[in-house]
This record gives sequence, C-alpha cells and structure tokens, in this order.
Amino acid sequence: MQLCGYNAAAWSPEPAGGKNQREGEMIVVSVMYPASAGATFDMDYYRQTHIPLVGARLNASGLREVKVLQGAGAPGGGAPAYSVIALLTFDSAADFDQAVAQHGEEILGDIPNFSSVQPVIQVSDVLP
Repeated sequence: MQLCGYNAAAWSPEPAGGKNQREGEMIVVSVMYPASAGATFDMDYYRQTHIPLVGARLNASGLREVKVLQGAGAPGGGAPAYSVIALLTFDSAADFDQAVAQHGEEILGDIPNFSSVQPVIQVSDVLP
C-alpha cells in the first residue's frame, strides 16, 4: 500500500517527486488517520503505547517533537476529516529517512493494534 510517497510495507522512501530533497532543513511528518464510518481507534493504546514506541525508536534519529491532535469537527459543525493527526518534527528529511529505514517496519506494524484504518502520511517543509 502506498502512503504519500512512502511504501507502507517497509515505510521506505521511494524515489519520487513530492519528497523533501533539501538537506538540513526541518520537516514535519503528518500522520493522519481518516475518520470513516465503522473505523475504530484505541486512543488509550495510541497514547500509552504507540507514541512512546515512536519516541523511543526515533528520538536518536532527529525526532524533536510529537504533537497529537484529536479531530473535533469541521467548520459549520461537520464531522472531522481525520479522527487523529500526529505531527512529528524532524531536524531534516535525511534524519527522517534514516529513522524510517531503521524503525519504520516496527512502527507501522503496530498500527493494527490501535486502528482499523491506515494513515495518510505527508512530509512537509517547515518554512523559515
């Protein structure tokens, strides 16, 4: 399964156009879990087990910050597009690529323990 330029099987970078190619510039990786009918998400497991796992594996690889957002709604009272969004800040795209190569399979392999849906993953540049 392809997730925004990353192969979910090993979470390995694919040589594609949308990937951050600049070295040494901070990036934010958005991991977004779609809110869909019948989807399940165990927030307790996510916060108590998965996020600490992410931190333990990726802190040494340039992970600087993790923020977890829970979807509350859309303008006008509609349902949120995503039930949960995690924002992971890395020192650089190279640091993220290294972290994914070392620990991506383990981290993605944990997703079925708390979510019935696969996340959408996007890498974004932090603008100065």
